[in-house]
Parts: sequence; structure tokens; C-alpha cells
Amino acid sequence: MAGWVFWNMAPGMGSRRFLYMLQQERSTVGFARRLQSGVDKPHWLPTPLWTWVRKQGDPVEAGRRELDRARARRAEVVTIGSRYYPARLREIADAPPLLYMAGRRPPAAPVWVSVVGSRQASEYGVSVARRFCAELGARGVSIVSGLARGIDAAAHRGAMSVGGYTAGVLGCGIGASMTARLERMVGEVLSCGCVISPFPIGFPASTGTFPARNRVISGMSTACIVVEAAEVSGALITANFAVAQNRNVYVVPGDITRPTSRGVVNLLSDGASPVVSVDSVIKDLIASGHVLKPAPPKPTAADGGRSRGLTDNDVMVYASVGDLTSFESIQKSVAMPARQVMACLSRLELLGMVIRLDGLRFSRRPG
Repeated sequence: MAGWVFWNMAPGMGSRRFLYMLQQERSTVGFARRLQSGVDKPHWLPTPLWTWVRKQGDPVEAGRRELDRARARRAEVVTIGSRYYPARLREIADAPPLLYMAGRRPPAAPVWVSVVGSRQASEYGVSVARRFCAELGARGVSIVSGLARGIDAAAHRGAMSVGGYTAGVLGCGIGASMTARLERMVGEVLSCGCVISPFPIGFPASTGTFPARNRVISGMSTACIVVEAAEVSGALITANFAVAQNRNVYVVPGDITRPTSRGVVNLLSDGASPVVSVDSVIKDLIASGHVLKPAPPKPTAADGGRSRGLTDNDVMVYASVGDLTSFESIQKSVAMPARQVMACLSRLELLGMVIRLDGLRFSRRPG
């Protein structure tokens, strides 16, 4: 393990060279020590990388120090052969040889679906992402996303709202300097899921690290759902990786006048499947042989909300929602404080009974 960690820290090594080294060398530690003893540089090893290895101390001690840093962050190193390493990720070309993982270990044989989208998401996009991930989480699907604001955050929170499992993939090393918002998001995900990074502890984020993060997100997944994406965006990069990895890619139709719909339109023209509910995604997962949890009872106002634990106030608010009903109209109809009405609407939204739209308007979910 220490030898693997040592080589993963080597600048410029990358997954492809690492995997090639594993094919060529019987021991990662022995190979490092031979280079340090003065043997000629292998033709496939770049000179800066060869020089870096020769300047290091004992590779086992260096690897152990990195493992200590991981433990100090309550993270473990999961190699490509571990049962905790995502099975679908292992199948892609040049898979990361190891991952750092903090938080709760994933469930046995998880079915991963990635949900990604714009940081500048509309209320509609956030609402759809939360609802889709709540419904998928309720069926036992594990959600993976990138911890960014907007759609990513909504995806994680939607899964967590129903006690589902979620994983956030970082574009930096665990323990690296982060914004206050990202630290809070990481904390939320760690409470009921895990945070993953292919980078060493404390490795800083840069423009070059995010494509690697996106490739892990798509590679882990059986399917990828895109909710709002600009023509040039990380979400689109993730979706393109998913296409190249032969994953099912779904896109949520959006307002064609918004810049964050242009990437979605491009994906549709490239053959992605439009999706207006998670039912088609779930149907495809089951058809592929995945076993999911039974669908929970559909919530209705007629049963007083008992099937999903709704309060009397929730049922009153639901009854006041029609088509594109404004928040003001709902509040006037039920004569409750605004904060209480919003709490009811949020519960109904997470249960998939209502959809939140732009302008703080709400509609009942069809069906």
C-alpha cells in the first residue's frame, strides 16, 4: 500500500503510467529503490518524474507518512483491487489506481447514478435535481456528484433527504484549502455518505484537476443525469465522459432561452435521452439487471398523507396547489405564516408531490 501511495504522489505520474508500471514491475517499492540506486531512466518515464523519484527518501516511509495524513483526516486509501473501489470505475480505461475515501463506506454492490449540472442553476433546476435524487434514493440508488453549488448540491441533498447514500467527488485532495461553502457541503455529505478524491491529501484544486474529478463521477456511474448545463461547463465534460464510457446519459429539458440550457440541447442532438421523471431511468436500471428497493406508496391528499407521514398542514397546502400557483396565493388560501407554508412546500417538493418553478410558483407533479 505504501508503495502505491508513494507513486500516486509523484507529479506527472498519472493513471496511465501508473497502470503501465504495475504491468511492467513486480514491486512498486522495488522499482522506486532501483531508480534511486542509479539505474538508467526507463524510456516511458519522463525526466522530471524520474528526477523527482531519485530525490525522494525511502518510498515506504514517504508512503506511510501520506497514509498517516489520510488517517488524520479520517480517510482511507482504497486501491483498484479493493471491494470498496467502485466497480464500474474499475472498468474504464486508465482508471485511477487508488482513491482517498472519507465518511461512511458505500453499501454493498451500490447502483450509482451521477447527477450533475450548472452552478448557476435556476429554481426549477434545483427543484428537479432534489426531487429526482430523493426518488432515486428512496429506491436504493446511490447518488454521486461533484459537491459544487447549484445542481450538485441539490443532488446530494435530495438523496440525503430520504436517507439515501451519496458520494461527493472532490477536485482537490481531502484536507485541501476550501471555501466555507464547500466545507459545509463536505460536512453534510460526510454525515450520511462519503467524500472521494483521486488526489493526495491536501492536493490543491486547479483547472487541471476538475476533468479528473468529472471522469471519476461519470466512471462510477451506471447512468448520468444532466440538469442544466452551459455550452462550456464541467457538467458537459462529465456528460461527454459518460458517453465515451458507454453510460446511459439523460438530460432534463429546460428553458431554451437560458444559457444553462444550451449544453443540454447539444447533448440531445448528440443522442442523449430526454427525461421528465425518474421513472424511465429506474425502468432502464431494472432492465439492465439492477435490483432496486420497492417503490414507496404514492403520496396522495386523499389518504390524509398518512402513507408518507404528512401533517394536516402539509395536506392543506397540497390541496391549495394547482398549476403554476404563486406562493402568495397558496399562503392566502391556507392562512398560515409564510415560514410554515414554505416548510410544508419543501416537504411536498422532496416527496415529489409538487414542483417548484421560477418566480416562486408551484405545480402539482403530474401523475
